[in-house]
Amino acid sequence: MLLREQYQEHSERDYLSVPLATYHFEQVTIPLHWHREVELILPQEAGELELEGQLHPYGPQELLCVNQGVLHRTWAPIPLADLLGVTVTELLLCRRCPPAQPITPDTVEQVVKTAITYPDQKAQRAFQVGGRRKILWFLAALAAGAAGLYGCRHLGGWTESLSVSYMLAAVFGAYFWLLVPMRLPDFYDQHRISFFYDMTVRMSIPGLALNNRNWPAIVVCIRVWACLLTAFLPLLHLAAALLAPASWLAFLDTADLILLLGGLFVPLYIGGKK
Repeated sequence: MLLREQYQEHSERDYLSVPLATYHFEQVTIPLHWHREVELILPQEAGELELEGQLHPYGPQELLCVNQGVLHRTWAPIPLADLLGVTVTELLLCRRCPPAQPITPDTVEQVVKTAITYPDQKAQRAFQVGGRRKILWFLAALAAGAAGLYGCRHLGGWTESLSVSYMLAAVFGAYFWLLVPMRLPDFYDQHRISFFYDMTVRMSIPGLALNNRNWPAIVVCIRVWACLLTAFLPLLHLAAALLAPASWLAFLDTADLILLLGGLFVPLYIGGKK
């Protein structure tokens, strides 16, 4: 109830003369809110209306009605070129184009080819390729880590950094074992790109160009890192609590950070440079 009250709109309206208020918004995205009045919306562009968590797409000039007390917001996808502050041509070419420089016929052909072929490049996901028995390694690592976490809870060694590190490794591991695309789009081979985006996963690796030559090695590195971290980090905490002097426990958070970041990026750069 308190969370819902945070989204209540408290705009002042003059209802003494006419029980009606009108607004004009340039932006398509209206933040989450609710009010005691009925709201009519006439959008000029296509987008989506969210009502109590449910998304409803709409088109231009389609009249929308929101009942009183309903938590709602409107939004529309922002083109990636606008979001990055580049032109569509620069986005497809993956480089800046000086305004005064004319575009050559070869460049136009490359842009058109990229725009046409990119939507058809649907790579298979990890769970669709190879033997599914390989996933048992990750499941076994999760089980071993869960047993270690249980031991840390009851015998000692539990820290907040341990739980955060385990969850991060488990989430990334699940993605790279099950959902990661096994092949990158062709433009990764044509340009030097160090950024990877898929679903909700965003990964930037400065100084390392991603392409289909090093992508399999990168996937393997992250898989191995996820299995080792989830399986052995809780056991390391448990062993430190049972066997090491109490003064050593203060260094566990630092060890977690080193294993979490160093254990991932060092092999990642080594494998990606091949």
